[in-house]
Amino acid sequence: MRHDVSGLAMLLVAIVLAQPTEAVTFTIDFSNMPGPGVPLPAYTEQGVTFTATNGDTVQSHVLVGRLGIIGTTNFFTPSIRADIAGGAQAVSILIGDAGADEDAIFLSAFDSGDVLLDTDSGLIPAFSDEFMSLSVTAPNIAYVTFGNSTTNSDVITDEITITRGESAAVPEPATASISLLAVAGWMCAGRRLRRRT
Repeated sequence: MRHDVSGLAMLLVAIVLAQPTEAVTFTIDFSNMPGPGVPLPAYTEQGVTFTATNGDTVQSHVLVGRLGIIGTTNFFTPSIRADIAGGAQAVSILIGDAGADEDAIFLSAFDSGDVLLDTDSGLIPAFSDEFMSLSVTAPNIAYVTFGNSTTNSDVITDEITITRGESAAVPEPATASISLLAVAGWMCAGRRLRRRT
């Protein structure tokens, strides 16, 4: 009987400790950014830090009635880098333009060693005020870059949605305490049964 009780106790502890957490998804719409038009060396919200890939500044900007983030420079709009504290497993952006030119937009995901994990791209036609959704999925995304691969052209990113991956849960203290009490109770009950036999 002793092996049955301890085996059951170990099974219960393993079940409690191995419960996965649900993926956490959040969206940044840049409504908390100062501006529009206020240049910033970096902007951080919800653990995500946005910078221009060429070392220039970023700012909020309104385009076709939408508020978003844009890189700023005198020559062309640089792409944006978003460093994600804690990493992610999926990232999507809503990106657009209202110019007379065609825009080749992209979203690329990298791990902490700068290895390209996934990429998505699209083409916004000339004279279009459409916003397109691009998305990447991969384990261990440390940062993404996004923007327009066409020089001398502005694009605006209206929002970014980030999904953090599932991981083994750390049980709440109350859950862990109740589980340990249950295991101790089973062990005591097992001892009483052994003494009676």
